[in-house]
Amino acid sequence: MIDWTKPVRNRAGTPVRIVCTDRKGTPFPVVGLVQISNGKELIETYTQEGRVSTLVTDGELARDLVNVPTKHVRVVVWWRNKDCQIRADVLLPSLTCRVGYQDPDGWTIIGKQTIEFEETP
Repeated sequence: MIDWTKPVRNRAGTPVRIVCTDRKGTPFPVVGLVQISNGKELIETYTQEGRVSTLVTDGELARDLVNVPTKHVRVVVWWRNKDCQIRADVLLPSLTCRVGYQDPDGWTIIGKQTIEFEETP
């Protein structure tokens, strides 16, 4: 199901700006403006489920709508203690740390890796 309060694009990856989701008297109540290559916008209509056609019921079309995936960034921090035990923590990038830092419990940061991933609704 599409969350109309969040950005959408078609399955081909083209951004679509939603004008309204409550157009009356049609099976296509969603009106969107699709960005095209020359900087102009093309008017397209969709079902409440984001489908561009009611004729194709099996499969997905490149012009069907999906929410834009939410991008996330995290930092995995690897720690080692004096007994050579290893642990890992996943942190937000705003929490800064440096390799070599030692916490009061004797754990030392031995490495870190930034990871990026997308969450699709």
